[in-house]
Amino acid sequence: MEIQPASLSVTRLRAIGSFILLVLFSSASTLIYTYSIDETTGYVYNTASSQVSVEVIKFTISLLGEYNDHSSSSSSRQKFLPHLASSISSSLTPNVFLLILFLSFSYLVSNYLLFEIMRITPAGTFSLFKSFTPCVVSLLSFFLLRSPLPPSRLLTILIMLLALTLTTTPETSSPQSLLLLTFQLTLSSLNMVLNGHLLSPSTTPLTIPKINLLMYSLGSLLNYVLYLLRPSPLPFFHSYSSPSLLIYLLTKSFTGLISNYVFKYNGPIVKSLSSPVVSAVCIGVERLGGGGGGRIELQAGGIVILTACLYIIL
Repeated sequence: MEIQPASLSVTRLRAIGSFILLVLFSSASTLIYTYSIDETTGYVYNTASSQVSVEVIKFTISLLGEYNDHSSSSSSRQKFLPHLASSISSSLTPNVFLLILFLSFSYLVSNYLLFEIMRITPAGTFSLFKSFTPCVVSLLSFFLLRSPLPPSRLLTILIMLLALTLTTTPETSSPQSLLLLTFQLTLSSLNMVLNGHLLSPSTTPLTIPKINLLMYSLGSLLNYVLYLLRPSPLPFFHSYSSPSLLIYLLTKSFTGLISNYVFKYNGPIVKSLSSPVVSAVCIGVERLGGGGGGRIELQAGGIVILTACLYIIL
């Protein structure tokens, strides 16, 4: 009986720690590709190739992790790759595979739309729309999975939305960008709900690293097919010598890897809270860097971050 509070405390620390890491890595990658947009030429690197590279990096890290676990296990006498293939195939059902396939394709579409949105949409409008992610995820979780939403947590989401409206100024946007924003917000929210459901032990006995291997292998293939179908004037490795691009690839990769642990320890709604928190962090960095605004915007951004932590604690 005395061990239960300690174990609960460790779980809570993992939940908060994974969320903080997700916000840090996601904020870094968001700031980097935000400042990688040239007003006349667009992105200074090949966005399609960067997505392929991110998926390959995530797959490689996941594969190395599985290899390390296999090497340190004294009970396994089978070679690594046959053992890995056998353990995945024995637990993979057709429904789970279809769900992983759908998520891989859906994430591909969502990421592609995100690049287009960042290119044509004012930052204030983009941040304001992304702040509604927790509400959309909550509604989808309720209608698709019948997940309850306690009043205390609903209140923290409403406080967050109110605070973030003070940090952003929704500039005039075209109907095309607003339509893309709405569709991308809905699609990314659906991805969070389904991804959280996929990582539930009641859905599949597959571990997170094995699910990652399946998703990132499919993601690498699908993104490379998209790269071939949409040829770019920029070479595949254009600007890969730039430190900022290499940092973006690494931070984006770790964002994806950490996301699944946020799903595991927190659920899809808390994962969705990272969107407004990242927006608040990025806006705060811009304000401190001389991008305009003042005390009200910074205080409101702080409220967004605090309410996200309060949601996790509640």
